[in-house]
Amino acid sequence: MHSQQNFALLCKEGDPLERVICFYQEELSPVIYAYADVWADFVYPQRKEDGSIVQEEWMPFAGSHYTALIRLYHAMQSKNNIERIAEQLSVGPEKAELLLDAHLASATFWESLGACIDNLALAFEDADLIMTLVDEDDVEQEGKAGRKHVKLKYPVLGSAYDRRTQFIHSRLVPQKIKDGALTFNVRLLQTKATDWPTKHGIQEEFVQDFHTDFWHDCLSQLGDAWKHLHNWLKNVKDGQETPRIQFEPIPVVIVPPDQIVISDGPTPPSNIEWKPDWFSGPPPSG
Repeated sequence: MHSQQNFALLCKEGDPLERVICFYQEELSPVIYAYADVWADFVYPQRKEDGSIVQEEWMPFAGSHYTALIRLYHAMQSKNNIERIAEQLSVGPEKAELLLDAHLASATFWESLGACIDNLALAFEDADLIMTLVDEDDVEQEGKAGRKHVKLKYPVLGSAYDRRTQFIHSRLVPQKIKDGALTFNVRLLQTKATDWPTKHGIQEEFVQDFHTDFWHDCLSQLGDAWKHLHNWLKNVKDGQETPRIQFEPIPVVIVPPDQIVISDGPTPPSNIEWKPDWFSGPPPSG
C-alpha cells in the first residue's frame, strides 16, 4: 500500500488524536507517513469492536507506537512555543515571565522528545515479541534493549534521549537576553549532567536556532527509525503472515504549508472525507 494511501486511511479512521495530528502533515512529514504505514499494515487490521482496543497480543506494540507519535506532537508544539517566545523577546521589552516560559518550553521539548524515543524503543521491543510471545509475567529492565538499539543506530536520537535525562534529573539550562535575542550556553548540553563551564568557557547559541536545527535532524532520524520498524514488521519471522486489510485506494493531496491554518483551526486536504467531530468516535487504541 502506498504511503499516501495509508496516510489517507489514518486521516479517516485514526483515533481522534491521530486525526488532529494528521493536520500537521507538512511539519511531521519525515515521520507521519512511516507512522501511517505501520499503523495501516499492523495496527488497523488488529482493531476490535469499536476500534478502542486491538487483538491482545498486539496491545503493547500498538500502545507504544501510538504514544511515540503523541509525544512527538508535544515536542513539536514546544519547539513552536520556543520560536514564538524568541520572537516576542526580540520585538518587545525583556520580561522575566517570558524567560520562565522559555525555560518551560525547552524542558518540555526535551522531555517530550526523549519520551517519544523511549516509546519508539519499546515498540521495537514489542514488535520482536508479536510473533513469538513470551509468557513471562515480568520482563527485567523493560525498554533497555530497545533504547540501546535506537541510541546506537541513530546518534541524534541518542543525544536527544540524553538531553531528556539531563532536563529531568539535572539542573535547568539557564537562558538570557542578549541584544534582543534569546541565548544560552550550548556547552551546558554537552553531558547528561549540567556542568557549569568553569573549565570549558562559554559558547553562546541562539535558543531558537539550536532547537529548530536539532528538531529537523531528529525528525529525519526518527523517520528512518519508523521506516526500519515497518520493514522489520514486514519481514515477519518464521515466515508467518500478518493479516492485512484490503480497501480501495483513497486519493490524497499534500497541503502546502501556506494553506495549513494552525491558529484558527487546521484545514484538511479537500478531497479527504474527514469525520466532522474531531473528538467523537472510539478512544485511542494505537
